[in-house]
Amino acid sequence: MLRRALSGHERVLATGWSSTLIEAVRGDVAVVVAGSGRDTSSMVRALRRRDVDVEQIAMEEAAVVMADGVDAVIVDAHLVTVSRVTAPVGSTVLASVAAVVDVPLWLVASRGTRLPESYRATIDAMLAEASTRSLFDSFGVATAALIVGPDGASASSPTALAPECPAMGELVVSPR
Repeated sequence: MLRRALSGHERVLATGWSSTLIEAVRGDVAVVVAGSGRDTSSMVRALRRRDVDVEQIAMEEAAVVMADGVDAVIVDAHLVTVSRVTAPVGSTVLASVAAVVDVPLWLVASRGTRLPESYRATIDAMLAEASTRSLFDSFGVATAALIVGPDGASASSPTALAPECPAMGELVVSPR
Protein backbone atom coordinates (compact mmCIF):
# COMPACT_ATOMS: atom_id res chain seq x y z
CA MET A 1 0.00 0.00 0.00
CA LEU A 2 2.64 2.59 0.97
CA ARG A 3 5.03 1.28 -1.70
CA ARG A 4 2.48 2.20 -4.38
CA ALA A 5 2.13 5.73 -2.96
CA LEU A 6 5.89 6.29 -3.11
CA SER A 7 6.88 7.09 -6.67
CA GLY A 8 10.61 6.88 -5.97
CA HIS A 9 13.29 9.49 -5.40
CA GLU A 10 11.40 11.00 -2.48
CA ARG A 11 12.94 12.15 0.77
CA VAL A 12 10.58 11.36 3.63
CA LEU A 13 10.60 11.99 7.38
CA ALA A 14 9.22 9.60 10.00
CA THR A 15 9.58 8.71 13.68
CA GLY A 16 9.40 5.59 15.82
CA TRP A 17 9.15 2.06 14.45
CA SER A 18 7.19 1.67 11.23
CA SER A 19 7.17 -1.81 9.75
CA THR A 20 5.02 -0.43 6.93
CA LEU A 21 7.67 2.13 5.98
CA ILE A 22 10.50 -0.41 6.28
CA GLU A 23 8.71 -2.81 3.94
CA ALA A 24 7.73 -0.08 1.47
CA VAL A 25 10.95 1.81 0.82
CA ARG A 26 13.67 0.77 -1.54
CA GLY A 27 17.01 2.33 -2.40
CA ASP A 28 15.42 5.14 -4.40
CA VAL A 29 13.73 6.69 -1.34
CA ALA A 30 15.76 8.54 1.30
CA VAL A 31 14.42 8.36 4.85
CA VAL A 32 15.11 10.74 7.71
CA VAL A 33 14.08 9.32 11.08
CA ALA A 34 13.51 11.82 13.91
CA GLY A 35 13.96 10.77 17.51
CA SER A 36 16.40 9.05 19.82
CA GLY A 37 14.44 6.17 21.29
CA ARG A 38 14.99 2.45 20.90
CA ASP A 39 12.25 2.14 18.26
CA THR A 40 13.83 4.89 16.18
CA SER A 41 17.30 3.38 16.36
CA SER A 42 15.91 -0.05 15.47
CA MET A 43 14.14 1.37 12.43
CA VAL A 44 17.34 3.05 11.26
CA ARG A 45 19.23 -0.26 11.52
CA ALA A 46 16.45 -2.15 9.69
CA LEU A 47 16.44 0.40 6.85
CA ARG A 48 20.24 0.24 6.54
CA ARG A 49 20.02 -3.56 6.23
CA ARG A 50 17.72 -2.96 3.24
CA ASP A 51 20.30 -0.59 1.66
CA VAL A 52 18.07 2.46 2.15
CA ASP A 53 19.69 5.88 2.46
CA VAL A 54 18.70 6.71 6.04
CA GLU A 55 19.66 9.44 8.48
CA GLN A 56 18.72 9.69 12.16
CA ILE A 57 18.22 13.17 13.62
CA ALA A 58 17.13 14.60 16.94
CA MET A 59 13.44 15.55 17.08
CA GLU A 60 14.52 19.17 17.58
CA GLU A 61 16.03 19.13 14.08
CA ALA A 62 12.81 18.10 12.32
CA ALA A 63 11.74 21.64 11.41
CA VAL A 64 15.10 22.41 9.81
CA VAL A 65 15.06 19.15 7.85
CA MET A 66 11.52 19.85 6.62
CA ALA A 67 12.44 23.37 5.59
CA ASP A 68 15.51 22.05 3.73
CA GLY A 69 13.35 19.75 1.66
CA VAL A 70 11.25 16.76 2.57
CA ASP A 71 8.61 15.46 0.19
CA ALA A 72 6.36 14.02 2.91
CA VAL A 73 6.12 13.27 6.60
CA ILE A 74 4.94 9.69 7.08
CA VAL A 75 3.13 8.72 10.27
CA ASP A 76 2.28 5.05 10.79
CA ALA A 77 -0.90 5.09 12.91
CA HIS A 78 -1.30 2.64 15.76
CA LEU A 79 -5.01 3.42 15.61
CA VAL A 80 -7.17 6.02 13.96
CA THR A 81 -10.76 7.20 14.10
CA VAL A 82 -12.37 9.79 11.84
CA SER A 83 -11.25 12.50 14.27
CA ARG A 84 -7.92 11.48 15.86
CA VAL A 85 -4.76 9.49 15.31
CA THR A 86 -2.74 7.61 17.92
CA ALA A 87 0.81 7.12 16.71
CA PRO A 88 4.41 6.81 17.93
CA VAL A 89 5.67 9.46 20.32
CA GLY A 90 7.00 12.42 18.32
CA SER A 91 4.29 12.18 15.68
CA THR A 92 2.42 15.19 17.04
CA VAL A 93 5.55 17.32 16.71
CA LEU A 94 6.11 16.16 13.15
CA ALA A 95 2.46 16.70 12.20
CA SER A 96 2.44 20.21 13.70
CA VAL A 97 5.69 21.29 12.07
CA ALA A 98 4.66 19.79 8.73
CA ALA A 99 1.49 21.90 8.81
CA VAL A 100 3.49 25.08 9.49
CA VAL A 101 6.15 24.51 6.81
CA ASP A 102 3.62 23.14 4.30
CA VAL A 103 4.95 19.59 3.98
CA PRO A 104 2.24 16.99 3.30
CA LEU A 105 1.51 14.52 6.09
CA TRP A 106 0.83 10.97 4.92
CA LEU A 107 -1.06 8.92 7.44
CA VAL A 108 -0.61 5.16 7.12
CA ALA A 109 -3.77 3.44 8.38
CA SER A 110 -2.99 -0.25 7.98
CA ARG A 111 -5.56 -3.01 8.26
CA GLY A 112 -6.90 -3.24 11.80
CA THR A 113 -6.07 0.34 12.79
CA ARG A 114 -9.28 2.15 11.71
CA LEU A 115 -11.71 2.00 14.61
CA PRO A 116 -15.17 3.41 15.41
CA GLU A 117 -15.24 6.89 16.94
CA SER A 118 -17.15 5.55 19.95
CA TYR A 119 -13.95 3.75 21.06
CA ARG A 120 -11.99 7.01 21.31
CA ALA A 121 -12.83 7.94 24.95
CA THR A 122 -11.88 4.49 26.21
CA ILE A 123 -8.65 4.48 24.24
CA ASP A 124 -7.70 7.97 25.39
CA ALA A 125 -8.35 6.99 29.03
CA MET A 126 -6.11 3.92 28.70
CA LEU A 127 -3.35 5.91 27.02
CA ALA A 128 -3.49 8.61 29.70
CA GLU A 129 -2.32 6.14 32.34
CA ALA A 130 1.22 6.83 33.51
CA SER A 131 2.59 3.51 32.23
CA THR A 132 1.76 4.27 28.57
CA ARG A 133 1.68 8.08 28.44
CA SER A 134 5.23 8.43 27.09
CA LEU A 135 4.81 5.83 24.34
CA PHE A 136 2.09 7.41 22.20
CA ASP A 137 1.01 10.71 20.70
CA SER A 138 -2.46 11.72 19.61
CA PHE A 139 -3.38 14.43 17.14
CA GLY A 140 -6.23 15.46 14.85
CA VAL A 141 -6.72 13.64 11.56
CA ALA A 142 -7.40 16.94 9.80
CA THR A 143 -3.63 17.51 9.48
CA ALA A 144 -3.25 14.52 7.13
CA ALA A 145 -3.14 15.27 3.41
CA LEU A 146 -3.10 11.63 2.33
CA ILE A 147 -4.44 8.45 3.90
CA VAL A 148 -2.56 5.32 2.87
CA GLY A 149 -4.60 2.22 3.60
CA PRO A 150 -4.83 -1.40 2.49
CA ASP A 151 -6.68 -0.37 -0.67
CA GLY A 152 -4.23 2.35 -1.69
CA ALA A 153 -3.83 6.06 -1.11
CA SER A 154 -6.55 8.71 -1.11
CA ALA A 155 -7.18 12.21 0.12
CA SER A 156 -8.02 12.47 3.80
CA SER A 157 -11.75 11.95 4.21
CA PRO A 158 -14.21 10.17 6.49
CA THR A 159 -14.57 7.50 3.80
CA ALA A 160 -10.81 6.82 3.79
CA LEU A 161 -10.95 6.48 7.59
CA ALA A 162 -14.14 4.46 7.82
CA PRO A 163 -13.95 1.88 10.61
CA GLU A 164 -13.19 -1.64 9.51
CA CYS A 165 -15.61 -3.10 12.03
CA PRO A 166 -18.87 -2.00 13.64
CA ALA A 167 -18.82 -0.57 17.15
CA MET A 168 -19.36 -3.22 19.80
CA GLY A 169 -20.75 -1.73 23.00
CA GLU A 170 -19.32 -4.48 25.17
CA LEU A 171 -15.81 -3.44 24.14
CA VAL A 172 -16.23 0.11 25.39
CA VAL A 173 -15.44 0.69 29.05
CA SER A 174 -16.42 3.94 30.71
CA PRO A 175 -13.35 6.06 31.51
CA ARG A 176 -12.61 6.23 35.22
